Amino acid sequence: MRPYIKATIFLTALLFAATGLAEETPEAKPDTAENSDADAPEAAEEKPEENDSEKQTESAAEQNASLDVWAEQVIYEGDTFTCTGNVIITRGKARIECDEVEGVIVEAERTDSETGEKKTERTIKGLVATGSPIVMTTDAQKATCLRAEYDVNTATITLTGSEEQRPTLVDGERHMTGDPITYDIEKNKWVIKQPRIRIPIEDDKLPDILK
Repeated sequence: MRPYIKATIFLTALLFAATGLAEETPEAKPDTAENSDADAPEAAEEKPEENDSEKQTESAAEQNASLDVWAEQVIYEGDTFTCTGNVIITRGKARIECDEVEGVIVEAERTDSETGEKKTERTIKGLVATGSPIVMTTDAQKATCLRAEYDVNTATITLTGSEEQRPTLVDGERHMTGDPITYDIEKNKWVIKQPRIRIPIEDDKLPDILK
């Protein structure tokens, strides 16, 4: 259990930097009654209440911005790292379960939103998940593939396979295959190239369709 926790903490720190939250996010504290009372200033009572729609929008934005990876083991070497053992990746509504994830760390320049200063920091360029098969789920869809590549900059996940085992997307009763299949996390949108779609049709409706 301990290696699993260490892997989670290590990757969470790196991935927060990759999504531009490293300097803007305060140090995380356990959400307990003890520290919540101590950290809440009296002036907070004067803050105007947000309506439900504003809270939902803010919550959705925070969820989409947060990228988390859990693994039983992390091997960190130079500018690369490898996660193995029941790996789970989550961001927004997307969840990926796989055997192994590889990541590359690069130096990137970004502008501080408050000061406007340009800073160079080490950040994650992307993640590549492999396994047989990889399972990806959202609220209503489930996809399987042999390889899933997550691009941090575009917030997209690209699913690929082979001629024998193309990526598959299941949405309700619709079964679709394509290569590649791309999912946009922020737009919650799927794009299928070279699609093959199977839609079940009730037997009593076939005569009307074949007319």
